[in-house]
Amino acid sequence: MNQPLADIYKQDRLAGHFYRTQHTTEFRYATSYLSESNPPLASTLPLSEAPLSYQAGALPPFFTGLLPEGRRLTTLRSSLKVSRDDELSLLLAVGSDTVGDVRVIKHGGTLPPDKDLEARDIDPDNFKHISFKELLSDQVYRDPASLPGVQEKVSGKMLTFPLREGNDLYLLKLTPPEYPLLVENEAFFLKGAEGLKGRNGVVKSQLVFDGDGVSGLLVKRFDRGISPDGKIARYAVEDACQLLNLYPADKYDVSALEVSRAITGLVQQPVLAAQELLRQFLYAWLTGNGDLHAKNLSVITAGGKTRLSPIYDVPSTAPYGDQSMALKILGKKRGLSARIFIEFGEQLGVRAPATTRLIRNTLADTEGLVEKAAELSFDSSRRKALVKVLKNRRLSLIQG
Repeated sequence: MNQPLADIYKQDRLAGHFYRTQHTTEFRYATSYLSESNPPLASTLPLSEAPLSYQAGALPPFFTGLLPEGRRLTTLRSSLKVSRDDELSLLLAVGSDTVGDVRVIKHGGTLPPDKDLEARDIDPDNFKHISFKELLSDQVYRDPASLPGVQEKVSGKMLTFPLREGNDLYLLKLTPPEYPLLVENEAFFLKGAEGLKGRNGVVKSQLVFDGDGVSGLLVKRFDRGISPDGKIARYAVEDACQLLNLYPADKYDVSALEVSRAITGLVQQPVLAAQELLRQFLYAWLTGNGDLHAKNLSVITAGGKTRLSPIYDVPSTAPYGDQSMALKILGKKRGLSARIFIEFGEQLGVRAPATTRLIRNTLADTEGLVEKAAELSFDSSRRKALVKVLKNRRLSLIQG
């Protein structure tokens, strides 16, 4: 057997290795990891002595899902001078600091200090002494691989970098030039989501302004914390693409039903999770969010229990010309109605009366959203597009 090229850690335990043969990339669990009572790295990577082989430079979908997307991935490839297919080299460049509790480093190396502990400490109520432009430049200088990226649709187009406040870790999102008021947009709809009477909650967020008056959205990380001893606490996270063993490129190509069943099949309380997923799809429909794709729905495992993650990434795409849902519901991305959501709920195991009640409650919880959205500082055409979509979506559920 060849020498491994990469070591894979779950939490701080060596869990596996990547090997490269002439034509394949091979994943194997470490013998020491298998000999103990450890959880698998992911739901799609069950504990086994058997290797998993992938053609050329491809990786198991779970690991590809840890890579950045869009412009950041393109920039990373360019800076490393590696081909599009060499996913292992790309992962080694960013693998020591990924979402969740899995890290990948070069074979024989030691886990580096947690970058989150090095994140700049801030006071979320006072950004007047901070320049977001300088923060961004400093982040890119210290870690070129972390260059904030642009994904294919709206919610991924914010520039993002880490900050901390005491024992809480945050991401600061900034608006890119091509999507006006994207930060204010997401802040507004995250606030709206807080009014939903859901069990899983919404990521903690706050709209902030630097000394130059530039807006930013401070979002608390739900996959990180800091333990009493000052160390980073990492929580296992898998998005629906990873749960379905699909690559990120497929995040729009699965149905809402497939995504929902993948999640409810893993969590401890599947019926409650099904209702929460219904609530999230209803909210996406009501708010014109066309980017609730398979990577924007996740599960988190902490304390041995797996649950649906809090709501995150919820800007309306309507002001930017995208009025279709990201995932098909009963084969449709447009023209949804209460009847369609009721049938969707039944396929998820939620009885029609419960879904009807959920629709009624969601409409009540979002009462006044249209009027408040009309006060957002979009130009006239974007504001009219947003308000029109919000009004029509409410009518579509009220009229059935």
